[in-house]
Amino acid sequence: MIRFKKFEQNEYAILIRNGKVVKAGVGMAVIYDTRLCGVLVMPTTAFNQSAAFDDIQTADYQQLNVQCDLVYRIADYKKAGDIFDFAYTNEGVYRRKLVDTRAQMARQVANVLKTEVIRFIRNKKLREAVICQDELAKWLGTELAANEVLEDMGLKIVAAAVLGVTPRPETAKALEAAAREQILKEQDDAIYVRRNAAIEQERIIKENELNTELKVIEKQREKKERELATERMTIERRQEIERMQQKHELDIAAEKIEADIKNENEKIKLIDIKAGNDRKVADTKAYEKEIMLKTLNVVDIEIVKALAIAGMDGKTLIAKAFNDIGARADKIENLNITPDLLQNLMER
Repeated sequence: MIRFKKFEQNEYAILIRNGKVVKAGVGMAVIYDTRLCGVLVMPTTAFNQSAAFDDIQTADYQQLNVQCDLVYRIADYKKAGDIFDFAYTNEGVYRRKLVDTRAQMARQVANVLKTEVIRFIRNKKLREAVICQDELAKWLGTELAANEVLEDMGLKIVAAAVLGVTPRPETAKALEAAAREQILKEQDDAIYVRRNAAIEQERIIKENELNTELKVIEKQREKKERELATERMTIERRQEIERMQQKHELDIAAEKIEADIKNENEKIKLIDIKAGNDRKVADTKAYEKEIMLKTLNVVDIEIVKALAIAGMDGKTLIAKAFNDIGARADKIENLNITPDLLQNLMER
């Protein structure tokens, strides 16, 4: 029976005659004799495969539930056609058969997936396994891409994702308890560390304050030392000035004393000269008096008196007269001196 079929653009058709591929392509239109030819039709779109395995065992013999999701497609249509039934007879039969074929492919992919998951998890302990989701996804992407079983079936993994790695409920509770204890311990450790940090910070602050106080004290001491040094220099300068003033005053005083001594010496010399002169004058006068006395000794006293009287003025003569009256008062019986006489004598 001769038939004509135009396949969809997402279908890859292979026309086989006597066991040999005659024609193949995507969205191909064929005219074939059903008695001599066969047609294989395979989807070109990717398939999504979700799987959950609850009997995966870790290295420490703990059971895990692993949920994965794969995207794969047919990479080699000839190999896939040899393994799976994609024979096309008519549209209705083919669609029903395709469901079973896809289920068969899914089982094969799931078996390969589980094998790889087991290989990975069996080397991990429970605590490592429950947190290895990203690592497992990366592992599956690498290992499934190079898996020989999938390659022999003409399948290729497009993407691999791990949705979850969870332990059994009782194991999860134990892990939660252990984790809770660890968290509490870490919390206590954090509090301890924080307190220690606070104590250390307080110590640093107090140490800084003490260092600041010591620096302030040191600065004050240095300031005091500078003030004392300045004061000492001022005192020394003042003392130096006073010493210089005292020395100057002493020099002036010494010069004055020296001048006074010189003056005194000059005075002494002058006094000695004057004394010598006075002595000479006195000697001269004494000599003159001696000569006069010697002369008077040979001269009559009355003559001397007469000479003396002759050289006297009126007042002196009156005084001498009263002197003579006084000398002979015992011999005078009555002496009258009138006021007019005294007035006259005083006017003279």
